[in-house]
Amino acid sequence: MTHLPSIISDLAFILIIAGIITIIFKWLKQPLVLGYIVAGFLTGPHSSFFPTVTDSENISIWAEIGVIFLLFGMGLEFSFKKLISNGKTGFITLIMIAIGLGVSGYFIGLWLGWGTWNSLILGCMLCLSSTTIIVKGFEDPRYKGKRFTEVVFGILIFDDLFAILVMVFMGTIAVSRHFEGTEMLLSLGKLIFFMVVWVVCGIFLIPTFLKKAKKWLNDETLLIISLGLCLGMVVFATEVELSSALGAFIMGSILAETIKLEKIETLTKPIKDFFGAVFFVSVGMMMNPTVIQENFVSVIIITLAVLLGKIIFTAIGARLSGESMLVSIQSGFSMAQVGEFAFIVASSAIAYQLADNFIYPIIIAVSILTTFTTPYLMAASIPFYNWMMKTIPDSWRQKILEKDERLENPKNQSDWSVFLTNYISNVIVFISLCIGAIIVTSSFIAPFINEHIAEPWGNIICLVITFLAISPILKGLVYRGGQQPYLILKLWQRSVRNRIILSSLILLRFIIAFAFIYVLLWLFLAIPVWVSVLIAGVLIFLVIQSKHLLKLYWKIEYRFVVNFNQRILEERRRNSLKQNGGVVVYDLDNTNWIESNLYVGKFKLEPGSEYEHKMLKDTDFRQRYDLIIITVRRGEEDLYFPNGDFVLESGDLLLVAGNIMNIDRLMTMKNCITMFKSTLRTIHEFSKQQDNDPHSNIKCISLIVEENSVLNNKSLYESEMGKEKKCFVVGFESKGTVKINPPANTNFSTGDILWIIGDKQSIYGFVKENLHL
Repeated sequence: MTHLPSIISDLAFILIIAGIITIIFKWLKQPLVLGYIVAGFLTGPHSSFFPTVTDSENISIWAEIGVIFLLFGMGLEFSFKKLISNGKTGFITLIMIAIGLGVSGYFIGLWLGWGTWNSLILGCMLCLSSTTIIVKGFEDPRYKGKRFTEVVFGILIFDDLFAILVMVFMGTIAVSRHFEGTEMLLSLGKLIFFMVVWVVCGIFLIPTFLKKAKKWLNDETLLIISLGLCLGMVVFATEVELSSALGAFIMGSILAETIKLEKIETLTKPIKDFFGAVFFVSVGMMMNPTVIQENFVSVIIITLAVLLGKIIFTAIGARLSGESMLVSIQSGFSMAQVGEFAFIVASSAIAYQLADNFIYPIIIAVSILTTFTTPYLMAASIPFYNWMMKTIPDSWRQKILEKDERLENPKNQSDWSVFLTNYISNVIVFISLCIGAIIVTSSFIAPFINEHIAEPWGNIICLVITFLAISPILKGLVYRGGQQPYLILKLWQRSVRNRIILSSLILLRFIIAFAFIYVLLWLFLAIPVWVSVLIAGVLIFLVIQSKHLLKLYWKIEYRFVVNFNQRILEERRRNSLKQNGGVVVYDLDNTNWIESNLYVGKFKLEPGSEYEHKMLKDTDFRQRYDLIIITVRRGEEDLYFPNGDFVLESGDLLLVAGNIMNIDRLMTMKNCITMFKSTLRTIHEFSKQQDNDPHSNIKCISLIVEENSVLNNKSLYESEMGKEKKCFVVGFESKGTVKINPPANTNFSTGDILWIIGDKQSIYGFVKENLHL
């Protein structure tokens, strides 16, 4: 007789029961998650309704795989752009929940006599809401397109990140068996470091790989690659002593930024559903009615704490972050439940022996009770708001309404806030990448080279390899690209104090770059300190001066930005095709590399300038500085897009477009030219300014060259855009290449992105006639 492994019979048994139970729950319009938990209870060791699963250890392994794919699926639904756009609300609200409900849960646990660790785990679990239940609730037509749903999703993103952080910390505590502040800070630093390196490298490499391999990818291949990447990141995360769940979540979030997201979600959903079902069934198996009966009072107390605490602290957090009172209350009532992530945290805590087994059935019971109340609480949020506004004193109501009115017109971020956010995020990314490169070379490449090449040549080769690897990163660290030059100029002009602070921050970037080179010399060469300092100084000078490194950094940055925004680009391309009858035109509401590096500014030719009485074609504006003249204002007259025979005179006001660094070079190297720094704008800001100015005749657009466009396989010269239509290409992106003010021999091909500036009539005529399909 053929022997059948127990895992197959166990799986057959639990899946049949789970299928029947979930059909019943579907008929009752209840969440499927609860159906799986009930099925697990019925097939588990604490129930006598059905035969018990024979090998629970194998089911536990499958459940662990379920956690991995659940987190991978959550990562696919995660969006860094949503994290950025809703970051303030999500972060502040999570802090309020953690402080209010987390601390309350800890003291409730102590009051119930659970001990320190059980109480800490309880506090963490109470902070976690159910994404599954909330998404299900938001399917109600009453909630479609409401502001509070966006707020709740933003909070849930941070909720998921908090759960990941808790599991990472639990792993750290499990090793030392005690809570140590320094060790926790080191773990947090390690977590941030690996997340930055993984995300940046992942977004740089994986979308590019999927795009290059597009013609060889069918559904089967894409599924295998996606699962391989997921499990590969899980293994890597475990090897560096981080959570396997974190690895799965990070890889999912990286793949979420690719244009293959929808296809990957479709292909992996059955796998995620299957293993997720096994996980939730295994959760139900751990439900012990005896434990719940013995702790019935605890279940009721914790349930009430969740319902009241989530409503109150979520509403307070959302209100503090700048949301209206109604949105804050609706958000609070929507998040009043304990979610599935709490089960994962509980199982991890028990596995790490940080919590006792009795906590599992209690938190499941609390989750079930709060899940049943969620739809009713969502529906009750508006009636509660109306009742509250009628009940509170008139003075309170007036203050609430006045604040709500102010919040409808929020103030823009200060220049300092934008600059510091940009500065700190860039420094963190570049430092993390440099450390990552040094770790890879010193841990893997250096031992291999030293094994085959004797010292000191082996170390010198390792030094050269590492320096070449980090040199583009160091260039990015010291290079002031994007919005930074514009912000620095604005802040610099305001006060001497600003100049001191800005100078210190700029100097700090050079010091960090110098320190990395010095560390490399210290790692690989046994030379005196003064020699290391001298060599490091020379190398950092070469990095600063190298134009080749700058172009390489631009190319790397461009590729990252394109990969990070390719889903938006593709969505806008499709939407634009539908709206414009096949003509792909973008407005500049999207963030691209050129939009952050191409600037428009105004300067004046003073008497005695070397450009006085010269024709434009005889100047070095284009050849040396790569600048294009948009308008020349002479007296009260504006001349748009002058040709090469136009003669410049002193007093002319020139509006130019070009790279911010070249504009700065022109101002520092030429005399008798006055730069109006207050006029400097990115091409994005300049375009919006022109669109909002009814007296302006200038228009700026971005478009993609399609396969059947008349521009396809033509050069810029052959298009005769400047000659015939008074339209000028000021930016060009193609297959990893980016050019500002491209030369006339630049060839266009399918997929190229062009930034075109011209007078409004010419732009509209160009789009209508030359791109008509």
